[in-house]
Amino acid sequence: MRNDAWSRSFAVLASMAAWGWCVGCGSSSSSKNDGSAAGSGGHGWAGGIGGAGAGGGTVDGASSGAGALMSDGQIAGVMLEANTGEVSAALIALADSANATVTTFATMIVTDHKAANSNLVNIVRQDSITVAGSAVRQMLSAEASRTLSALISTPPSTFDATYVLSQVTIHTMVLQLLDDQLIPKVEDASLKTELQSERATVMNHLTAAQQLLNGNGGGDADRGN
Repeated sequence: MRNDAWSRSFAVLASMAAWGWCVGCGSSSSSKNDGSAAGSGGHGWAGGIGGAGAGGGTVDGASSGAGALMSDGQIAGVMLEANTGEVSAALIALADSANATVTTFATMIVTDHKAANSNLVNIVRQDSITVAGSAVRQMLSAEASRTLSALISTPPSTFDATYVLSQVTIHTMVLQLLDDQLIPKVEDASLKTELQSERATVMNHLTAAQQLLNGNGGGDADRGN
């Protein structure tokens, strides 16, 4: 029933709050290239971005913040935010979707983005990078908040299509950020290698989401209601 799905969705968000806060603030207190407080300017539970209800998700919408992404700490913060939000949205999909193809996709999202954040946390600790806030990280957090709210309130008949469309939007945006802002500016060698690896993962996810969308895999599927 939908009421049960709502309960599961809120439980998902509550569980993500603690995990997201830890990955946003768990870096070393010493700074390799940035003096900002660790994890500032972001909200871990709402990190990432989706298309549903986002009111137009484009990197250009935060051009002033994008230009300010000069430190490795800010770059790491953006990716921690993006990965955490992807997990949050996927857990809602796992709770609310009855489409096996969609839940398989969401399971992949959870696995891959949790692994990416674990790698990022290890790198910032080992290389003494202080995770920092930025306008881009704040933009991702705000977009994610709108997306998660939209997913929770979407009726069962359109939930899968809404979720899949949000995944096309987020992965397109993060891919653009990686190509135009993050990878070209990162200085730490280990962090750069991780971003390049995450770029490949983002591309794979985007391709899978586009295939779902084009094949109506997230649309009119029987949700078992």
